[in-house]
Amino acid sequence: MVGSKYPIIAGPMFLVSDETLTAAACRAGIVGGFPSLNWRTSEKFREAVRKIKAASDGHPFAVNIIVNKSNIRAKADLKVCIDEGVPMFVTSLGSPKDVITEAKKNGAKVFCDVT
Repeated sequence: MVGSKYPIIAGPMFLVSDETLTAAACRAGIVGGFPSLNWRTSEKFREAVRKIKAASDGHPFAVNIIVNKSNIRAKADLKVCIDEGVPMFVTSLGSPKDVITEAKKNGAKVFCDVT
């Protein structure tokens, strides 16, 4: 469905899923996931997305965006993702409506985490 060898997503882990872990997961044939909030600013997040994209050898990866109103960076981080061509999103803690609307424009997939 998303172009990975195996139907597995390495769950985005706060302060654990970094560029190295995410790219390694992608190269191993699964989708590497990481939270946008692992980086303190949207600019640092953009740098990380570019590094992961380059190091994942064209394999898909996923960005977790917390869509709860408490995440004041949600819109800025979503814009980074759209600008950088992120292929998949994992949304959590709220309505994924805005992410789905933007992702559809780029053909990206959206998984909604409701655990």
